[in-house]
Amino acid sequence: MTNDAVLSANNVAFDFAQDGGIVSPGINWDGSDFAIGTTTFQNSYTLNEGGTLLLEVDAANSQADKLIVDGAAVLNGGTIDLVYDPAFLTNGMAFDMIQFNSDVQGLDKIELDLPEDDAYFWNVSWTDAGLVTFSVDGGAVPEPATWALLLVGLGLGGYTLRNRKK
Repeated sequence: MTNDAVLSANNVAFDFAQDGGIVSPGINWDGSDFAIGTTTFQNSYTLNEGGTLLLEVDAANSQADKLIVDGAAVLNGGTIDLVYDPAFLTNGMAFDMIQFNSDVQGLDKIELDLPEDDAYFWNVSWTDAGLVTFSVDGGAVPEPATWALLLVGLGLGGYTLRNRKK
């Protein structure tokens, strides 16, 4: 698959190589916020540079897309685009989003794209059984304005203590 093609299917029964375009287990055809689904590649799946795997998380309903590869997986670059609404995330949420049931080759480079307004750390874990889990790790990260306000407050407090009359 190349260029701007989009693939969303429950089962793919042939060897599939992705050099471009988007693979998404759930496609938002009806305009809803998230379209959660599962795609199973019964044979091999290859993700090359230029291809995007789009995975959606519906945190409000504790659901997420899932990609299952029964055959060999070859990861030669590409991007995993994680789409979600940060307002519904809570610390400790975990989503099993990729399952490799056979050999995995390559893994030269995979980029993980996150929304710009995300204020959480994400942990990506990979088990020996081939399960890849994305989990929210730790609390929200303060915005730069929050840090600036904290520093101004500490500075004013220090100034007041230093210049108070004894």
